[in-house]
Amino acid sequence: MRLAERIEAWAAENPLRRWRLRQSLSQLNLSSLIGVSTKSIGLWENGAATPSDDHFDALATATGRTPSGLRYAWAAWIKQRPSAATE
Repeated sequence: MRLAERIEAWAAENPLRRWRLRQSLSQLNLSSLIGVSTKSIGLWENGAATPSDDHFDALATATGRTPSGLRYAWAAWIKQRPSAATE
């Protein structure tokens, strides 16, 4: 599997994205719910950016998870990011 395909598969496992889709929320719905732009949601879901502590708190409130639980899930997901070195 090429790197681009592995990254796409990895991004699909983003805990925030998976929760959002299970709740049938669009990026626009979630961004309105927590007060950020849809661009921020997209960057978080693609792993290009990490939510700030305040945003983790808002996401935890929205998802019904604890901030620490959400940060742990995020860190575990980030750790799995594919790289060219693993090809």
